[in-house]
This record gives sequence, structure tokens and C-alpha cells, in this order.
Amino acid sequence: MILIDGRPLQTYSKFRGIGRYTNSLIEAFKNDKRFFFLFFRDSNLNFKNTISINSPKKLITFTDNFFLKNILKKYNFKLFHSTGYAVPKKPLKIKKILTVHDLTPLLFPSFFSKRHKEIFKIILKSGKYADIIICVSESTKVDLLKFFPEYEKKIKVIYNYVSEKFCKINKYILLKNIPTKYFLFVGGSDSIKNIETILKAIDIVKVPLIITGLFSDRDKEKILRNNQSSSKLIIFTGFLDNNKLMQLYKNAIALLYPSLNEGFGYPPLEALKCDTVSIVSKRGSLPEVLKDRALYIEDPFNYEELAEKMKLLMEKPSIKNNILNGKEELLSTYSTKNFKEKILAIYKLLDIF
Repeated sequence: MILIDGRPLQTYSKFRGIGRYTNSLIEAFKNDKRFFFLFFRDSNLNFKNTISINSPKKLITFTDNFFLKNILKKYNFKLFHSTGYAVPKKPLKIKKILTVHDLTPLLFPSFFSKRHKEIFKIILKSGKYADIIICVSESTKVDLLKFFPEYEKKIKVIYNYVSEKFCKINKYILLKNIPTKYFLFVGGSDSIKNIETILKAIDIVKVPLIITGLFSDRDKEKILRNNQSSSKLIIFTGFLDNNKLMQLYKNAIALLYPSLNEGFGYPPLEALKCDTVSIVSKRGSLPEVLKDRALYIEDPFNYEELAEKMKLLMEKPSIKNNILNGKEELLSTYSTKNFKEKILAIYKLLDIF
């Protein structure tokens, strides 16, 4: 039996790439009786084959060595797949897999608290107890080896997937106060997403910007205060379900994503799935994942360059058409089938089946 950690879906991580990845694993294997999914005891998620753990949500990294060890032994699991938290040292006989999504806290330490960085280091150091480490891109693998070169022989790269169902909208839900023409940002308020560059570009282009994702009232006030000349162009939607998000993707002029680092980068692929072009930076995994199916800016901090690309898309529709032509070939790389086959191959490599 295999135990996959589903707990990121019960923490703030559910709104981020880790949550999407965890949900992808559950969707891929939820109907397979060989797979079980680990959740905190207060789970209200409707998944079969769930195992509950009593450990506190805020101290996962430290308490798993006690709570998780007992569960793995009690149910006689052959493999534990951590979707983002540290893998425990014991039990020694159980195979372990750790998925690493990105190295952002180590690459950009000034953006993170001391506590966050220390916990992140503990998670990565636990890779020494893993039989295999899955990286979600070659870019993440390269970054991981900069800090942990001893992991080289146990790393496997498996790309995430975007569901074939994504952007197949059966029923439209009317979104209020949405302009006819707008640019879109999908993400959080963390500095790595580089939203300040987007806001400066919006001030030049003078086209509305829809910001979707979790932003605190304090974050919103700061953004509006620092961008008073374009504040009327900024629309916050909060976190949206996929149906509403897909509609925003589908009707946007472009997704703006000048991120300073991405381990994989779901939003530009989701936008592409909805026939929308993204303007992205050449940082992290984005060039690797998107290849020539996006518009790139050389310098993620150059808001004038970003504004030029935004204007270019509005003035020359042929650019969008050229990028979208052949998108299916790229998206086929990130299919459910490919993801599931490669994950299963890893499990078989560990002689689980």
C-alpha cells in the first residue's frame, strides 16, 4: 500500500502550486485501491481511502517524526510520498519519496522570515532519508543540486499536469464588475511574483488589471496607496474557484507573470489552455515549461519592456495567433496520462508493485 500526503490541501498551501500538485496526485490515483491519502483528523474532504493523523497543522515538520512514524508502522505501508513536507527518518524499512517544487526561499532569502527559511531547510535536508526525490522541472533540479549535490543520483524530474478538463466551461457564471478588456494576474502577494513591475506597466498602458488570488486587506491597501495614479484600474477578486478563474483566463488580453522564480508555473499553462497568451520573465522554469508558447521579457524588473509587450499584443492580434498555433503539442507534455505513467514508473522502480 502507498500513502500520499494530502495535508497541503488543509493548509495555506492549497492555494499554491503545492496544493495543485497534491490534488493532481489524488485525482490520478483516488480510484486505485492500492493508494491511501493522509489528512488531518478534521478533514471534510470527500476522498476515499483516507488515513487521519492527530498532529497539529502548524508544526508538521517537527511532529511528523512522532505521529507519522506510528501511522506508517500501524498500517504497514510500503511507501510514503511526501508532497511537500519533510519525510521522516523512520521507519527505515518503508520507502520514501519527497517532491521538491522550488528552491525560492534559498535563492531569495531576503523575501522570507528566518523561521520560514529554517523550516524549508529542514524539509530539504530530509531528502537524505528519501529513496527518490521528485523535482517538478529541470530548473528545480539544477537549483536543488546547487545546495545538495549529494542528491544527484536520487533525483527524478516529473512535470506536473494541467487537467484536460481545464477551461472546458459548461455553464457560465456571470462575474460582476469585470471590464470588457483587461490584463490578468493570478497568484499571491509574495515578492517573488513581482507584482510591482506589473502595476508600473499598467500605469503606462492604462488598461484594467484584474488581480485574483489571496491578498490581505493590508496588501490591497498598500498596492492601492503605492499606485494611486492607476488605482481605479486595479480590481481584486480574491481567490476564485476554477469555473470563475477559467472565465477570467479566457477573456483576458493576456496573463502577466513576470515572476522572479518558478519551480513549475501553473498559471501560464492554464492560460494557454484557455487560448490566452502569457507575458512572462525568463527566470526559473518558465522558459523550460512554456518554450515558445509565451511572450518573454528579458528583465523582470523592466516595467517599460513589459508595457511594450502588452501594447504589442493589443495592436497585433497575429502575435497571439502565432503563439497559440501548436499549443496542443506543448500541452500534451503536461497531460494527465504522462504524469500518471511517470509517477507509477517511479513507484515500480522502488519495487512497490
